[in-house]
Amino acid sequence: MQDSRKKYLEFFKKIIKEDFSGSFLIYGERGIGKNDFCKQIISQIFQTENYKNHPDYYEIKKAKDKKIILIQDIREVLLKLNLASHQGGYKIIYVRDADKMLPESANVLLKNIEEPGKKTIFLLSTNKIKSILPTIKSRCVKIYLGPLSKKTILKKLSEKINNENLIKKLAAFSLGKIDRINKIKNESDFEMQEKFVKNVFKYFFNADLVSCFLFSSEFNKKGIKFRNALNTILIILRDLLLMKNNNYKNISFIFLEKDYQKILEKFPEQKILELSKQILDYKRIIKYNISEKLILENICFENYKNE
Repeated sequence: MQDSRKKYLEFFKKIIKEDFSGSFLIYGERGIGKNDFCKQIISQIFQTENYKNHPDYYEIKKAKDKKIILIQDIREVLLKLNLASHQGGYKIIYVRDADKMLPESANVLLKNIEEPGKKTIFLLSTNKIKSILPTIKSRCVKIYLGPLSKKTILKKLSEKINNENLIKKLAAFSLGKIDRINKIKNESDFEMQEKFVKNVFKYFFNADLVSCFLFSSEFNKKGIKFRNALNTILIILRDLLLMKNNNYKNISFIFLEKDYQKILEKFPEQKILELSKQILDYKRIIKYNISEKLILENICFENYKNE
C-alpha cells in the first residue's frame, strides 16, 4: 500500500473517534483500486470485513442491467437514513461509480452530502471526476488515488501466484493498475496478452506503411478490441520515452526491451509526444462513433509520415 493510502486510512481511524460526519469523493484512473480502498475505509470504521451485512451500511450503484444509477435507488437509501443507527454507531453510504448519476439523481443526493446527519459518512468513487456535477464536487473532500506502487502490486501477486518470473512480468505489465492483470492466472494467460502486444508493436512500430495499413483495415476481423489497441500503442510510446531517458526499470512491456532498442533512433522524443497526444485525442472522440478503422489508418500515416 502506498504511503498516501496509509495516511488516509490513518486519518479515518482517528477522525471517527470524534463523532465525525462528512462526504468524500475518491477519484483516480480506472483499475487503481478505488473500490478496494473504500472497502478498507468501511471495514475499518465498522471493524469487520463483513461490512455488507452491517445494518448501517448502504451502497448505491447502478443496477446490473442499467447504465445509470436510478433515482429511486437513491431515494430508498435516503429514506432509511432517517432511521436511528443501530447501537449508536456510524452510518456509511457508499456511492460506487458516482459519475453514473444523472443530474436529477445527483441533485436528490446533494442536500444530504452537503449536510450529513450525525455520525454519517458519504463515500463517492469515480474514475471520471469531470463527469461529476460541480455542485457535488464542491461539497466533498476530494481524495486522489494514484496507481499502486510496484511493491504493493508484487505483494498482491505473490499472494495468489507461485511463479516469480510471471510475477515480475505482471508487475511491470500492470502499470500500477490491478485491473490490468486480474484475469491473468498463469503463464498461458500472459502469453496471450504478450502475443497481442507484440502484434501491435510489429505492425504499428516495426513494419512498413503498407503492412500497418492492411493490419488496421483487417483489425475488426481479427477480433481485437479497439480500445485495447489504442491503450497498447500509448504504453509502447510511454516505454520508448522512458528508454529515451534511460529509465529502463520502469518500462511496462519488458519482453519488448530488445525490440525497443532497435527502433529508438526512429522515434525522437518530440515524435513520441506528438503521437501520444494524438492518440489521447482519438480516445476522447471515440464516443462520437468515429470509424475505428479510420482512426487506426490515420495513426499508421502519422507514425510513418516523417520517414
